[in-house]
Amino acid sequence: MEKIYLPHKRSLIYKASRQRRNLNPAEQILWNKLRRKKMLGYEFKPKVILENQIVDFFCEEVGLVIMIDKVVHNHVFKDDPWNPILLESETLNFNIHEVMHYTDSVCDKIERWITERKALQAKPPL
Repeated sequence: MEKIYLPHKRSLIYKASRQRRNLNPAEQILWNKLRRKKMLGYEFKPKVILENQIVDFFCEEVGLVIMIDKVVHNHVFKDDPWNPILLESETLNFNIHEVMHYTDSVCDKIERWITERKALQAKPPL
């Protein structure tokens, strides 16, 4: 897949870097499940800048954004219907309690989403 150029505000670079070093407990738990291509062999990146927003996790290969407790991130992550990167990506939202106490269920939902997405992409057009 061709690499996507992700334009963004330069002021977010430091903020995203700092957030990567200081993941909250729920983000750390999910990151341990996603890192090193553990999720079906796909590469996820933490605290990625998409346009002018920092998202918790992003997998470019399948166009998946994962947010944990989006309410906490309203100051950074906005539902912008005109954002072209987000229009091409799907967002899965989980709350902190769900990630902390039902991690396997969260991982199952992510795996199921990826599997369904790849199946749709593999279908030949009619």
